Amino acid sequence: FPIHGERFEVTNVKDRTAILIHKGNTINDSNGCIILGSSFGIVANGTRGILDSGKAYTSFLAMFKGEDEFKLVIQQI
Repeated sequence: FPIHGERFEVTNVKDRTAILIHKGNTINDSNGCIILGSSFGIVANGTRGILDSGKAYTSFLAMFKGEDEFKLVIQQI
Protein backbone atom coordinates (compact mmCIF):
# COMPACT_ATOMS: atom_id res chain seq x y z
CA PHE A 1 0.00 0.00 0.00
CA PRO A 2 2.89 2.46 -0.49
CA ILE A 3 0.79 4.64 -2.81
CA HIS A 4 -1.08 6.04 0.20
CA GLY A 5 1.97 6.92 2.30
CA GLU A 6 1.56 6.79 6.06
CA ARG A 7 -1.73 5.07 6.90
CA PHE A 8 -3.57 2.81 9.33
CA GLU A 9 -5.13 -0.55 8.49
CA VAL A 10 -8.48 -1.65 9.92
CA THR A 11 -8.17 -5.29 10.96
CA ASN A 12 -10.46 -8.03 12.27
CA VAL A 13 -13.34 -7.25 9.89
CA LYS A 14 -15.16 -10.40 8.84
CA ASP A 15 -14.65 -11.26 5.15
CA ARG A 16 -12.57 -8.10 4.50
CA THR A 17 -8.87 -7.28 4.30
CA ALA A 18 -6.75 -4.27 3.39
CA ILE A 19 -9.17 -1.63 4.69
CA LEU A 20 -7.00 1.44 5.09
CA ILE A 21 -7.54 4.84 6.66
CA HIS A 22 -5.83 7.44 4.47
CA LYS A 23 -6.26 10.73 2.67
CA GLY A 24 -8.08 11.10 -0.63
CA ASN A 25 -10.84 13.09 -2.26
CA THR A 26 -13.12 10.92 -4.40
CA ILE A 27 -14.49 7.40 -4.60
CA ASN A 28 -11.64 6.62 -6.98
CA ASP A 29 -9.23 7.20 -4.07
CA SER A 30 -11.09 4.81 -1.77
CA ASN A 31 -11.55 1.27 -3.12
CA GLY A 32 -13.30 0.36 0.14
CA CYS A 33 -11.01 2.35 2.41
CA ILE A 34 -11.87 5.08 4.90
CA ILE A 35 -10.97 8.56 3.67
CA LEU A 36 -10.81 11.40 6.18
CA GLY A 37 -11.87 14.98 5.50
CA SER A 38 -13.71 17.94 6.95
CA SER A 39 -16.76 18.08 4.66
CA PHE A 40 -18.28 17.08 1.33
CA GLY A 41 -18.17 19.30 -1.70
CA ILE A 42 -17.03 19.67 -5.28
CA VAL A 43 -13.44 18.72 -6.12
CA ALA A 44 -11.59 18.61 -9.47
CA ASN A 45 -13.67 18.47 -12.65
CA GLY A 46 -16.93 19.06 -10.78
CA THR A 47 -16.82 15.68 -9.01
CA ARG A 48 -18.37 15.39 -5.55
CA GLY A 49 -15.88 14.38 -2.92
CA ILE A 50 -14.26 14.94 0.42
CA LEU A 51 -12.65 18.31 1.16
CA ASP A 52 -9.56 19.13 3.23
CA SER A 53 -8.49 15.49 3.35
CA GLY A 54 -4.79 16.24 3.75
CA LYS A 55 -5.40 18.61 6.66
CA ALA A 56 -7.85 16.22 8.35
CA TYR A 57 -5.47 13.30 7.93
CA THR A 58 -2.54 15.29 9.36
CA SER A 59 -4.69 16.04 12.45
CA PHE A 60 -5.66 12.37 12.69
CA LEU A 61 -2.01 11.28 12.58
CA ALA A 62 -1.11 13.82 15.27
CA MET A 63 -3.80 12.40 17.57
CA PHE A 64 -2.28 8.91 17.33
CA LYS A 65 1.41 9.86 17.13
CA GLY A 66 3.49 7.08 18.65
CA GLU A 67 0.57 4.65 18.79
CA ASP A 68 0.74 1.33 16.96
CA GLU A 69 -2.96 0.68 17.23
CA PHE A 70 -6.27 2.01 18.50
CA LYS A 71 -9.82 0.73 18.77
CA LEU A 72 -12.20 1.93 16.04
CA VAL A 73 -15.91 1.79 16.87
CA ILE A 74 -18.44 2.49 14.13
CA GLN A 75 -22.03 2.95 15.21
CA GLN A 76 -25.20 4.28 13.71
CA ILE A 77 -26.44 7.47 15.37
